[in-house]
Amino acid sequence: MVGFLFRDITDERALEERRNEFVSTASHELRTPMTSIIGFAELLLERETTEATRRNWLQTIHRESQRLSDIVEDMLDVALIQTGKLRIQREPVALEQTLRLVLDSLNSGLEAGRVVRKIDENLPPVDADRDKVAQILVNLISNGLKYSPATEPVTVDAAYDSERDQVVVTVADQGVGITLEDQERLFTTFHHLRHPNMAGVRGTGLGLYIVKNFVDTLGGEIWVQSEPEVGSTFFFTLPVHRSAKEVGA
Repeated sequence: MVGFLFRDITDERALEERRNEFVSTASHELRTPMTSIIGFAELLLERETTEATRRNWLQTIHRESQRLSDIVEDMLDVALIQTGKLRIQREPVALEQTLRLVLDSLNSGLEAGRVVRKIDENLPPVDADRDKVAQILVNLISNGLKYSPATEPVTVDAAYDSERDQVVVTVADQGVGITLEDQERLFTTFHHLRHPNMAGVRGTGLGLYIVKNFVDTLGGEIWVQSEPEVGSTFFFTLPVHRSAKEVGA
């Protein structure tokens, strides 16, 4: 009885520590873009300056507002995941069509043009949530573009694994790579890749945690193979959609 009580107290303390760490880190992540937005808004209100400078300040406000929006969206996803309230709408999803929509949603045609697609249009549909699959692809592709030289492509490939009746998707880049130490914490909350050439690269540190939970909830797996200064390849699997007739056959 004492052993169970001790374990319950220990688990409760560990949970409380994780909550406090999450709140502390989240507050810091939110404060940074908010400070920039307020600061540049005050400059616009209080100072007379050139049109070019005003435009530059407005672009900064817009960029930091988008970053703030991304952080809030990611935090809402994390809250749904950690409270067990994440909703999944399963349906047959065509990966080629979903990837095409994802590329259209990227910020610029230049970025979309760097993505090399090798997805067979004849792949069987996967049993998944279309929006969640799109979010997984957006996150992995965006990371590949972010951590790679502007001249290097990001390759998205998909193949049917008949032995396990699943589709395996890969997103490969030729970027800075990921150390073994970073790989161990890659799918945890608020983990940022540490690399001297990427000090100015910003992110919420929540994207891969969300991606892993989406993949897990959809019944798949995700892992990474990476070598520093060579590049990274992320793999994730999704089960193939089967109709009730096929399942019962």
